[in-house]
Amino acid sequence: MEKAAKLEALIAKWVTPPERTADITKKHDEHIRDLIELCVYLKSENDRKDKTIKDLESKVNGLLERENRHATTMNKTAPSFSQIVTGSKRITTEEAFLLTGVARETKKLSEIANNLVISNLPESNETDAEKRIEHDQKLVEDVVESMDYNHKLVTKVRRIKSFQANGLENANTRPGIVIATLSDTSVCTDIVRRASYLKQYELFKDVYVREDRTFAQRIVDKKLREECKAKNDAFELTVTVNGVQRKCGVLNGKHFYYVVRDSTVRRFFVKE
Repeated sequence: MEKAAKLEALIAKWVTPPERTADITKKHDEHIRDLIELCVYLKSENDRKDKTIKDLESKVNGLLERENRHATTMNKTAPSFSQIVTGSKRITTEEAFLLTGVARETKKLSEIANNLVISNLPESNETDAEKRIEHDQKLVEDVVESMDYNHKLVTKVRRIKSFQANGLENANTRPGIVIATLSDTSVCTDIVRRASYLKQYELFKDVYVREDRTFAQRIVDKKLREECKAKNDAFELTVTVNGVQRKCGVLNGKHFYYVVRDSTVRRFFVKE
């Protein structure tokens, strides 16, 4: 955390090069700033994943402690963690369910680590399926190259169609989301972090890129968004942010509203 704090402090104190500075120097300055921001982002992602692992370990340890107390009462030895995993000792249905869920979630996280979820990517009007796939592949490669990465990093692209409640495909809805798989996880992380840069391109100004999420993560995200909205709806004041009116609160004379960041609901202070 100390290193991350130092990097954040470095960004906060960063001095923008004077207007007459050589273009190459300005470019180097931008690259260094981007690298520092990436380091801070990767550190926060690593801390979040470490917290998830610790939470899971805490749940498993809690189950083992409870089983140990029960075993003492029944005058028998409680199973070790390895015995539970290998199945050499009987466990309760709740313990089995928890371990199965942990294993399933871990496997799914590994499977989607290299995925990007892309929304509002224009669809092809072609009726031929292969041509539609080629169209999506080319657009995803253009997105990747727009972020200064080689298009060959894209290994797989598939579009998920939107459906109406009655089960019929709705041609009038927004384009179906695209799931793109890349060969490098760190590139996926960086593209998500810098996704707002795509808005400078006319074709991609309405395109959104985010990391792929498991079903459990999507449930948590939904709950966090609901909590965030409820907190903001309770405010009576408003503030204009990038031309948009937002409800806000005041703390120490500064306007703020709640946002979801790093799997938590936190205050975001408006720069005034």
